[in-house]
Amino acid sequence: AVHPGALASLTMSVNQDTLWADNASETVVRALARDSYGNPALPGTIVSFSSVNGSITESASTDASGYASAMFRASLNPGNATVTALNGTITGSSSIYLHMTAASAITMTVTPRQLVADGQSTSLLRAQVLDAQNRPVSNGTIVTFTSELGQLDGAGALTGGKNGKTFKRGGSSTFDRSAYA
Repeated sequence: AVHPGALASLTMSVNQDTLWADNASETVVRALARDSYGNPALPGTIVSFSSVNGSITESASTDASGYASAMFRASLNPGNATVTALNGTITGSSSIYLHMTAASAITMTVTPRQLVADGQSTSLLRAQVLDAQNRPVSNGTIVTFTSELGQLDGAGALTGGKNGKTFKRGGSSTFDRSAYA
């Protein structure tokens, strides 16, 4: 029987290296723990996991083949996500690319729906933007508000349309702006 030595490496692998930035897509991440001779670590060796741009199982134990498995969940931020395994001073990491989701449905509400045309009355415009799975779209999704009458407040680039403003999605699936009559 082979008795593994001290842990010398953690080699990362992921089942899927691309996911949707939808705060729901998941993939299995595995860390192969080996000693300096390439033997798998003892079963039960604890491997800690961390991630940037998503969440991951905090820790897992190695199996008889030296693998520790964790579940990674994508955030809402498109771009690269990094997953890292750690045991003592030994680390391994891998990247997962998070694609931006596409808007599939927009629900618009206006409160109140009618204003007095006095130049001071305001309404709150709220757009909830969801993807095809009815989940919030990725951060960075652009929503443009336009007005035929009245004026829109808030920072944003003029879109060329009459009184149009463009806003990027932040930390929720809703976009709020005020309109003045």
